[in-house]
Amino acid sequence: MRFRAPSSDLHQDRRFDGRTSATTGLADGRSSSRRRTESSVDRVDRHMLGGFAVLLLVAGLLATIIHFETERRRSIALASYLRNTDEEARAQARPIEQLFEHVYEDLRTLAALPSVRAVDRHGRSLVGDSRETFQQIYNNLADAVAVSEVYVIPGDFDPERVDPVTGRPEEPIVMFDELIVDAASRVDEAERDSLVEGAEEEIEIYEYREFAAQVRWMRGNFPRRESIDGLNVPMIGSKSLITCDNSYFIHTGLDADRMGILLSVPFYGPDGAFKGLVAAIVLDRALAAALPGENTVLYNQAYGYSLETDLTDVEASRPFFESGRRDPELLFSETYDLGIPDPRGSWSIWVARPNAEFDTSPEASAARSFELTSMLILVVLTVLAGAIWAQFRRQRSAAERHASELELKVAARTDEIARLALTDPLTDLPNRAMMRMHLDQIASHAAGNAFAVLCVDLDRLKTINDTLGHGAGDAYLATAASRMREAVGARGIVARWGGDEFVITLEGRELSMQAEVVASEILDVLTQEMVVEGQAWTPGGSIGIAVAPHDGTDSDELLNRADRALYRAKADGRGRVLRYDSTLDEMDHQRRRLEQELFDAVEQRQFVVHYQPMVEADTGDLVGFEALVRWQHPTRGLVLPSEFIPVAEETGVILEIGDVVLEEACRTAVTWQDPIRIAVNLSAVQVAQSDLPQRIASILRTTGLPGDRLELELTESMLLDASPATLARLAMIRQLGVRVALDDFGTGYCSLSYLQVFAFDRIKIDRSFVADLEMRPTCLAIIRAVTQLAESLGMKTTAEGVETRRQAELLARLGVTELQGFLLGRPEPEAAVTDRAREAGQPTPLVRT
Repeated sequence: MRFRAPSSDLHQDRRFDGRTSATTGLADGRSSSRRRTESSVDRVDRHMLGGFAVLLLVAGLLATIIHFETERRRSIALASYLRNTDEEARAQARPIEQLFEHVYEDLRTLAALPSVRAVDRHGRSLVGDSRETFQQIYNNLADAVAVSEVYVIPGDFDPERVDPVTGRPEEPIVMFDELIVDAASRVDEAERDSLVEGAEEEIEIYEYREFAAQVRWMRGNFPRRESIDGLNVPMIGSKSLITCDNSYFIHTGLDADRMGILLSVPFYGPDGAFKGLVAAIVLDRALAAALPGENTVLYNQAYGYSLETDLTDVEASRPFFESGRRDPELLFSETYDLGIPDPRGSWSIWVARPNAEFDTSPEASAARSFELTSMLILVVLTVLAGAIWAQFRRQRSAAERHASELELKVAARTDEIARLALTDPLTDLPNRAMMRMHLDQIASHAAGNAFAVLCVDLDRLKTINDTLGHGAGDAYLATAASRMREAVGARGIVARWGGDEFVITLEGRELSMQAEVVASEILDVLTQEMVVEGQAWTPGGSIGIAVAPHDGTDSDELLNRADRALYRAKADGRGRVLRYDSTLDEMDHQRRRLEQELFDAVEQRQFVVHYQPMVEADTGDLVGFEALVRWQHPTRGLVLPSEFIPVAEETGVILEIGDVVLEEACRTAVTWQDPIRIAVNLSAVQVAQSDLPQRIASILRTTGLPGDRLELELTESMLLDASPATLARLAMIRQLGVRVALDDFGTGYCSLSYLQVFAFDRIKIDRSFVADLEMRPTCLAIIRAVTQLAESLGMKTTAEGVETRRQAELLARLGVTELQGFLLGRPEPEAAVTDRAREAGQPTPLVRT
């Protein structure tokens, strides 16, 4: 348990040196045991970890070997994959190449026909055998290649020029379906069918302009037959365009199916001069059908032509392909030239494969399967070897580990026992034993140095235990202890001595001189309201102080003197701080002598009863007497209750005195004229006795006094800590017919609240209000309010301390029921009041009627 050190470093905690010295051997033994245990556990752990380290090292080496072997196999698999992909790409490029070759051969054949070489601008020579040959070649192209149309384009073709025969812009000579249509027939068709206009005419213009552009280029670059190298007739192409598809067995009605490229070869006249072009429209869908699967592009950069299949996996790589750079994300990227004799630009196929495609290939799967299988076997073997090693080490160290754990448990239990032995479990403060060690230590090392001992006693613990239970009392103690610990802080050490008692030490000359200041701060926090079980309570307490070396140097002596100061502080009214003084020794001596004399007085029946009359305020009639005890001391004479009652209550002698007074008063009252009553004061000790109702009932039976002629008076201070059991006892007394009065009303902490606690028969107004009645209007107002309140509650009122006629008159006018005081009669022995009691009913002349 750590405590705040009252040294110069107020922010550091330290242990009691006393605790250390008292438990040095135990602590050393625990430390040695713990070191042996930790050494044993560490040795087992080191062996275990060493074996695992070797195992992991071997496993890591094998894993590295497997990794390098996997990489070697992967490299072989990659080389095989690239070789197979290249062969596959070359084989897949062949169909598109054959398609172009097919078109090229057929167009070159048509260009060599005499009828074509001799054709005029209106195609009149395309008849007879030439027509049939032309028709066969066209049908062959249309069936095999999906050619839309075949054109014969004169060398002077100009779509911007008007044909004088048709009156429309010039058109090429077209072969479509099974007819070769000359200009005249086209005129007839235009006259028969006027539907080909609008958008179709606009498409034709774009297509015809491409024809004219190709004618111009070919005429400019190959003007004569001699310009061509042997049979290597050039074939030029175009970008993709929408054609005027008139072939009923190809056209679907969608413009997308009419997209195609224009392939043309030149033909020359008999004189070798450039005569025109033979051209064919090859549909894009025919070219796409010949492309070899995914991630393939047919392109010709000269025309800006590009035809592709699904490029989902390599779309992001297209900019690399178009710029001629290598994309690092592509495992395979190759371009294949189709060998088409196009002088304007080469026709090629780009084939690409993404890196991820290799991972799904059989070659990569085989390498990966080898790695996974090898690693799995390695992991299984490693785990198995680790388990065998762990089991081997576990079996060897089981006994040692068990012993180590047992030693740790013993050490932990020893620590817990030591903590419990020196700590109060409820408040978590040092307990009595620990504080004793601390006091002995600082006393033995004091050597003239000052330190203070404070004894603190809390109020109201018994009341809380009786009313709310011991759980609430524990909460009350814990809260009060926490408040004291916070108030003292780093200046000293707070310990629970036992029950509701605490001891505080303050070390150092400066702090010991401030002991009373610290004690006042503690009382301040103890008088602050706290809530226990939903009810508000004000703890309160008293503190006694002894300071070394002035008040002693021995720990027992200091504790004893601080306790004496505490006792005197409580006797003087509680809620006080008192430092020990040598005069307390004399007071203690006198008190002990008084205690002994009280015991002797009970045995020798030295206590006598005096009676003070009580009269009706309005009539002056005698209504009763209050029994007041006096001590007829052999040497001191008549001793008043204020001098011996507190000691009698503390020693318990009050019980015998109370019984004597009650029995004597009842025995005297039974001789008086009915209905004169007798009022007897009860002490707090008497009220706390569980058999009080039975004792009162026994005295009433013994004396023969009716219960309704006995009135018991309780002070407000008794009700301050009244428990339900106390209130139950008062109710049982009421059932005997005995009346109960609230004495000294107005002097307690909360007088009005007591009227809710118990239904009193009478309220006795304290003499302090009566004494100032004539001088202070506030006293007049208070008494008027009390009488009105009592009347509304069905209670009677008695004013105490009436000493003047004027006071009696005013009290009667204010509605006070009865009066008591020196004006009406002083307390007197039984013999002096007997005659007056027997003459009851005659008015007292001092009171105005």
